[in-house]
Amino acid sequence: MAKTHAVRLWITVLAVSLTALALELLGWDASSLIALLAVVLLTRFAWKLRERRVTIDLLMGFSLLVLYLEGMVFEATLVASLYAVAEIAEGLVEELARRRLTSLEELLPRSALVRRDGRVVEVSIGNVKPGDIVIVPHGGTVPVDSVLLSSYAVFDTSMVTGEHIPRRLERGSLVESGYVNMTGAAIELRAIRPAGESLLQLLVRETEEALARKTRIERLFERVIPAYIVLLFALYAAASITLGPDRGLVVILAGCPSAYIIASSYTYMLSISLLARRGIVVRGAQVLEKVPRVWAIVLDKTGTLTLGSLKVAKIVPGRRFDEKVVDIVAAAARASLHPASRAIAELSQEPLPVDYAREEPGRGVVAGVAGHHVVLGSRSFVEEYTGEKLPPSPCGSTTTVYAAVNGVYVAAFCLEEELDPSAVEVVEHLKNMGLRVLIASGDSHGPVRRVAEKLGVEFYAGFRPSDKTKLVEKLQARGPVMVVGDGVNDLPMLAAADVGAAVARIAPVAKSADAVLLKGLVGLRDLFNVSLRFHTAIMSSLIVATILKLLALVVGIGGASLPVVLVIGDDGATLTAVVAATARLIRGR
Repeated sequence: MAKTHAVRLWITVLAVSLTALALELLGWDASSLIALLAVVLLTRFAWKLRERRVTIDLLMGFSLLVLYLEGMVFEATLVASLYAVAEIAEGLVEELARRRLTSLEELLPRSALVRRDGRVVEVSIGNVKPGDIVIVPHGGTVPVDSVLLSSYAVFDTSMVTGEHIPRRLERGSLVESGYVNMTGAAIELRAIRPAGESLLQLLVRETEEALARKTRIERLFERVIPAYIVLLFALYAAASITLGPDRGLVVILAGCPSAYIIASSYTYMLSISLLARRGIVVRGAQVLEKVPRVWAIVLDKTGTLTLGSLKVAKIVPGRRFDEKVVDIVAAAARASLHPASRAIAELSQEPLPVDYAREEPGRGVVAGVAGHHVVLGSRSFVEEYTGEKLPPSPCGSTTTVYAAVNGVYVAAFCLEEELDPSAVEVVEHLKNMGLRVLIASGDSHGPVRRVAEKLGVEFYAGFRPSDKTKLVEKLQARGPVMVVGDGVNDLPMLAAADVGAAVARIAPVAKSADAVLLKGLVGLRDLFNVSLRFHTAIMSSLIVATILKLLALVVGIGGASLPVVLVIGDDGATLTAVVAATARLIRGR
């Protein structure tokens, strides 16, 4: 709320400044409005000083006061207007950063169905107690950590683990909050922890705390304001004593920081515009400042390096295999929405008639295709129908789907995740930049190892969200770390990282990230390239502005009039700094 009020204040300052400018152009006296703005800025500085914060408002207010006393109203309106625009832009960025915290609440269930006194009632999530019998309908999210009471259930665990393949659990298994019921019917669980101690709530709370720490980071210029103010007023006092009050004013006008503020804000806005055209959204100048200092990048696997879908890598023939087997099995697979079934279904477009189909969630499919009885699924499931022992691992460590036709084992389909086509090139580019690239995934060892070997990077498999966060914190002991992820299970490490980048798929994840790669992993190259140019552009513009301010100081002390000093040290410095920043950013597009 405070930041919203600050933006409104600067909008008011801008409106008053533009009104004064219009009056001045019409030949009317607008000096009283400039005096009012000077008083407002000096009052705001005094108010912030009570909070032990030294702001640039002191110098800007004092500069406007000097211009007012010298009758330079037109110049004062320009300075005030440009300063207000810069503050409005920065305030809006900070407001967006704070909104990230509230978006996380979208992840949490607000209520739960609980069996009490023989009836099923809906209660708020905070009223679910350990021991309560919780009912979760098909497609519903498990509200609290529980134990499964139903004979079995199938869950989409991607929100917590990042794994894309549904998981089948038997009675008595631990079911964590955030799992989504995919059984096809309602299931019963017994709550073992209250909402505040369950996994999903802990995950969101940890993320909120990390994001709150990030929003307290000061802007680059704010970190040097106290020293800058002391130096400027010391020079002002020295010049006033030795050369006279008029020459002392030269120091204030030449040292007016508006050129620095406007040039840095302009450079930031131009940078985010360039990135937006490439499908990258960044939130805050701090992101662009930190990216060039990153030394390690931690990548999630599923949905970040891979497309989140499976493909058939190879087919291992069984006891009876011919060309028609693939068409028959693919037709049976179309009866299921399981990711593995969808991958097998794509192997053939032969329009074979399906006489009947029945799916057992988490196990497999039984179907009649063109007069053939087809069984497709896990090893144990197919063995029940064939009565024979099937080979335990014909596909090695990859996902295996067995198939039998008319009671005979015909093939094993070996599936693996489909790698993002740009992943190899992007990761190679990052490694050539001297960055350490790692994969941290909640998936099992085999799938993660295969992706890591293709990319030539180190990896960590079977990691829970807390494990990923600890890895990031360990790497931060050496320097800034970037994390790229796409799932809710990545939220804590995205928030803990110095730069968290999301491959946008889930709204709360995208809203919580420092940068959003709308076009996928390929956006990392542009993010690094533009951030490096941003850093160079900022330095170039500040150096150019400083040189012109020193020149204005020299000619002012040498006897030049105050308007000349202002043109060189403020307006000229601002314009030249903006041109220098533009040249640096546009170069290399």
